[in-house]
Amino acid sequence: MLQQRKSIFRNRLMVAVVAAGILALLLSGCTPSKLPAGSPANQPPAAPPSPVATLAPTPVPTPTALPARLYLSLSPWPLHGAPPFTAGFAARLSGDIWQAGEADSCQSLYWRFGDGTEETQPCSPAEPPWRFESRHTYTRPGTYHARLTLTLADGREIESTTQTVVVAVPQPLPGSEQPVRWGAWGLSLLGTMGALLWLRRQPGRRKTIGYLLVALGLLTFVPPFSYLPDPAGIYWAWAGGYAYDPRLPFVNRFVIAGDPTAHLHPFLDGLIGQTGLDPLHPLQPLAGYEFVKVSLPRPYFADVQVTTRMTYADGSQRIYYIPLYQPDHSFGFYRGDWRYDGLGRLRTEHREMVGTPFVTATVPLRLGTPQRLTLHPQSHRLNAKDPTNWGPAGFPWQRLVWSPQGDAFLAAQTVTANRIRRDLWLVKLDGGPPALLARNVWNYNWSPDGRYVVFNKYVLPGFGVYVVPRDGQEPRALVEGLECSTFPGLNDEGVWYPLQGDLWLAPYDGSPPRQIAGLPKMEMETLLARRHGQVESLIRPAPEGTRIAYSCGEALCLQDRDGENWRQVEVTPREIAWSPDGSRLAAVYWGYGEDEPATLTVMRRNGEIEQQRTLAPNGTVDAPQWTPDGNWLFVQAFPFHGRRILTMNVTTGEVLDLSRPRWDAWFALAPDGRRLLLSNGRGGFWFSELAFTPAGGSSR
Repeated sequence: MLQQRKSIFRNRLMVAVVAAGILALLLSGCTPSKLPAGSPANQPPAAPPSPVATLAPTPVPTPTALPARLYLSLSPWPLHGAPPFTAGFAARLSGDIWQAGEADSCQSLYWRFGDGTEETQPCSPAEPPWRFESRHTYTRPGTYHARLTLTLADGREIESTTQTVVVAVPQPLPGSEQPVRWGAWGLSLLGTMGALLWLRRQPGRRKTIGYLLVALGLLTFVPPFSYLPDPAGIYWAWAGGYAYDPRLPFVNRFVIAGDPTAHLHPFLDGLIGQTGLDPLHPLQPLAGYEFVKVSLPRPYFADVQVTTRMTYADGSQRIYYIPLYQPDHSFGFYRGDWRYDGLGRLRTEHREMVGTPFVTATVPLRLGTPQRLTLHPQSHRLNAKDPTNWGPAGFPWQRLVWSPQGDAFLAAQTVTANRIRRDLWLVKLDGGPPALLARNVWNYNWSPDGRYVVFNKYVLPGFGVYVVPRDGQEPRALVEGLECSTFPGLNDEGVWYPLQGDLWLAPYDGSPPRQIAGLPKMEMETLLARRHGQVESLIRPAPEGTRIAYSCGEALCLQDRDGENWRQVEVTPREIAWSPDGSRLAAVYWGYGEDEPATLTVMRRNGEIEQQRTLAPNGTVDAPQWTPDGNWLFVQAFPFHGRRILTMNVTTGEVLDLSRPRWDAWFALAPDGRRLLLSNGRGGFWFSELAFTPAGGSSR
C-alpha cells in the first residue's frame, strides 16, 4: 500500500513539473505567431504625407576633439659613474597614445643633459612614435639633472620628468679595511678547521653537538656558506632585527645577498663637498663618510638601514641611518639591487616654481644661515630612524609648533613599528630631555597662553579632543565621539568645534561644553562635500572670539559670535588662520590632482578679499602662519612631494620661495616672527634668523 502511494506521488509530481515547464514557456519572451491587435505591425498603412515645403535641418555643431593627454617619462641608465661617464637616456610617451592623431605626432626633441649641453633633433621616422633614446658623456664630477622636451606637430610641448645622474670620483676606502676583512675571513676558516680537528677527539654526543654548532656558524655568518638557508637566516628574513658590521666579512647573505653599502657609495661620493641640512651641514661641506652597520629593521618592511658616520670639513662627525627601499628578492630572501635610496631627495633638482620665485637680493626679506639647536641628544634623534622621512615620496605628515613663550616646541615621532601611529613630544630649548605628552595622536597645537597642549586622536566611536598641561600630566578628554578628524579651533576661551550644525565651546579647565550659536549651511553642505573628499568641517574663531570663520560646503562662511552679520565667501578652505589682531584671515586650498594648484586667499574679517595667489602647481599646504605685525604670511607647501618654505607679503601679494637646495625641510615660525625652526626628520633641528627691511612692511 505504501509503495503504491509513493508511485502515485511520483507520477503526480512529474505531471506538475511538465505543466509548470509548459506554463513558463508560454509566459516567456518567445515570439508569438500573431502580433496583438494593438501592435504597430497590425495597423493600416499610413497615408502618404501631403507635399509640404521641406525645411532644411538645423546643423548640429560637431564637438571639437580634445587633444590627447600625453605624458613623457625619462629614465637614465646607469645612474652614476666616475668621469668620464656615459649615460644612456630612454624616454617613453604614455597616456592617450592610441587616440593620438597627426596633430599629436612627434616633431622634434630637445634634450638638456644638465651640464649645460643641449641637443635638438628632429624625430626619426625609424623610431617608434612613443619611445626615444639618446646618450651623453659627462666629463666632470657633479650632480646633473636631465630633461627632455617633446614638441608635437601642433606646437604643443610636453616636458619629461627630471632625472638625476651622479658623476663622482670614488672615495678611496681606508687602506686597512680590505686586509682586516680578508684577514678576519681567513682566521674564521682556520678557526673552523681547528674546531673540527678538536671535535674529532671528543665523545660521540659532544662531537655531534659541536659539528651542528660549527655548521650553523658557517651557514649563518661566513661566506660563501652563508648564502645557503639556515634557521637564523630564515627567522631574520621574515621577522627582521638582523644587523652586521659591513667592515667585517661575517654577514648572512641568505638574508641580504647584495651589498647595500655598494649601492650607497656612488651617491655619497656625489655629496662630497656639498652643504645643506641633515645629513649635510649648511656651512661645513661633507668631507667623508664611513659605513658602520647594516640592519634589517624589526618588523620586516623590505628595507634596510645603513648606519653611516658623516665627517665634515671642520672635523666634526654625526651618525645617520640611511634607508634603502624596494629590493629585488626571491620570496623575501636574497635581497639586493635596491631601487631607491634615502639620499634621493637630496639629489632632487631644486627648480623654481612658475609664479613663485626664489628670494633674491632685491627682496626685502632675508633668511639667515641655519644654526643647529643646542638640544638634548634624544631630541635630535626623534624620528631619526624613521625611513619614511627619507623616502622618495616624502612624508608631509609632520608639524613643528613653537610654544607661545618661545621656550619649547611640539614635534611628532612616527613609530617605526606602525607607521600610522604618531607620538607627541615636547622638546625644550633649555637642553632638557624631550617629554612624551601623548601616544597615537592625529593633530596638535598649543593653547594661546601656552599653558596647555591640545590634540585629537581616533578613539571609538570617533575622534576625541584632549588637553594636557605642558608640565606633562595625564591627558584629559574634552570632547569625544566627533565624526571629523579636522583639528578644532582654539583661542583663550577654549576649544571650538561643530556638532550637528551648531557651534560649541569646551573650556580648557574641563567645564561642560556649551552651545554658542547655529552655523547656517554648515551641517548638510559640509557633509555632502566631505563625502566627495573636498573639504573638512573647519571652525576657526578670531583671537578675541567675536567673529567665527567656518567651512560651509565648498565655501567659507563668516559670522559674529551671536550668529549675526553672516556672510558667505566663494573660497573653498582647506585651512584657515586669523591674523594676530583678528582684522584679517588667510585661507588655503589645494586639490589632489597633479595639475590642481594650491592657492592662498587673504581677506578682511567682513569677507572682502584682498589678495588671492597661487602658491604651488600641486600638492598640499599646511595652515598659514602670520608674523606678529600681520604683514607677512608663511606657508609650508609640498609640491611634487617636495617640501617648500613659502612666504607672502600681505601688502603687495608677492609670493616667494625661501627654501634652498638640499634642505627638504619642515618649518615653524617663532612667536616673535624673527626665526624659523627647521627640520627634515633625519636627525636634527635647526633655526634660521629672519630679517625684514622697511620696504617689506615689517614693524621692526
